[in-house]
Amino acid sequence: MLKIASSSKIRVQKGQLKMVFNFFLAFLTGFSAKAADELSETKSKLWPKLAFIAALAYGLLAGYLVSDSPEFSTLFLAVICAVLLSGKIDNRQHQLGVSAFILAVAFFGLPAIHPLLFAFLLVLGFLDEILNNVSDKLEASAKGPKSFALKIFGLRILMELGCIAVGLATANWFYLIAIAMFDAGYIISGKLCSILATQ
Repeated sequence: MLKIASSSKIRVQKGQLKMVFNFFLAFLTGFSAKAADELSETKSKLWPKLAFIAALAYGLLAGYLVSDSPEFSTLFLAVICAVLLSGKIDNRQHQLGVSAFILAVAFFGLPAIHPLLFAFLLVLGFLDEILNNVSDKLEASAKGPKSFALKIFGLRILMELGCIAVGLATANWFYLIAIAMFDAGYIISGKLCSILATQ
């Protein structure tokens, strides 16, 4: 009995460590996704080339995470499909990233997704991208300081609010933690790339 209890405890600990590690990979996915986006738009000869490496990284990481669990599969597929539907895959770097994602999913496999949650998060992700586009266009045409509404539109918070709603409704906070880690990497990467762009 003691051996069974001990082995069960070890399996639980390994599962928890794997979950923490995968959340860290979600952070790296967001970090490399933003790096690919920012570096591809710089005028330097070096940074756009590094953007290909970042794009390859986020594609492979996202593909691996999607294969890991139904939660990651549901969330990350919703994010990527929303970006595709909104026409954001508009350069060679992101095309490489999506290709790497598809290859990784083909290699690692795709677990079952939660269809209703996928549809819910897909709609929110798509609206996030559309509102972000509107925010960028209005900001470009505005002469004065950026309004509060434009700032909100540019934050892409509908997906996060949806994950909070899922957590409140189901007591499953996996989606919120995963998207929060992705966003943290995305934001930090954006700040670092802004600094690099001035060098």
